[in-house]
Amino acid sequence: MNNAIKKVLAVFLAPIAILGLVFTMFTASAIADGTTQQGASGNQGLAAQTTSISTDVRPWCGWTALTAANDSISLVPDDGEDTVYDGDAINLVATGQEFAIRVGPAGDPVAAGSDFVALDADNCSWFAADQVNGVAVTTTLAGIGDTPAHGFAGVSDAAGAEDVDISMNFEAGSDAAAFVINNTAVSCADIGFSFSGSPLTVTDATTATTGASVVTMPVNSTTTNNFCSWTSSYAITIPAGKKPLFGDSTYTFTGPTITNTMVYSRP
Repeated sequence: MNNAIKKVLAVFLAPIAILGLVFTMFTASAIADGTTQQGASGNQGLAAQTTSISTDVRPWCGWTALTAANDSISLVPDDGEDTVYDGDAINLVATGQEFAIRVGPAGDPVAAGSDFVALDADNCSWFAADQVNGVAVTTTLAGIGDTPAHGFAGVSDAAGAEDVDISMNFEAGSDAAAFVINNTAVSCADIGFSFSGSPLTVTDATTATTGASVVTMPVNSTTTNNFCSWTSSYAITIPAGKKPLFGDSTYTFTGPTITNTMVYSRP
């Protein structure tokens, strides 16, 4: 091979040799050590975890009204009184059903025939002092038809069922004694319950329709299981001197409708 050909081959093969050397050096370096130096500062994620909590929550507390039933109130002659009207006054009395209010889970409906007992202290929670409700039970009277709220209308069985004998009608506080509604505690052991608005003494239509708060419990005495039950008694007098159109008959008197309402509120 002459010198000219050797020079051409040398020029052609030199880059190939250099490339092979570089490839060999790179491969050897990668196999020997593939790491790089860690910088002077930096960060690397380790883990990202969510957090959660699970806890039971008590029901909200609230006041609930309890009643045995919406029975009518039938007043009868008091002990020792005449049972037949002859122009003399007759004092009439009645002892009504038992009522109750208590703190329990909010949203409980008015429960007829419920157990009249206090619930456990942990049955509910008010959660914060500014969420506590106090309570008042108000009693009001309303007349039926044309009869005023403090009036009684008499109908004889000798007349039509709706034929009122106005000569036998009477109104509490005017031509008769006051209509008195009194409340007696049965089980109201908690401090704070008050019967200061009782008895409700009705002497006119305004007193009847305005009524009174007969049982109360303030916010600062309310707990998570307050309970109070009571009975109401009623007294009215058929006045003397009434002149019935129908003697020798039985008169039925229709009096006012008495409504008890539980009112809860907070300051």
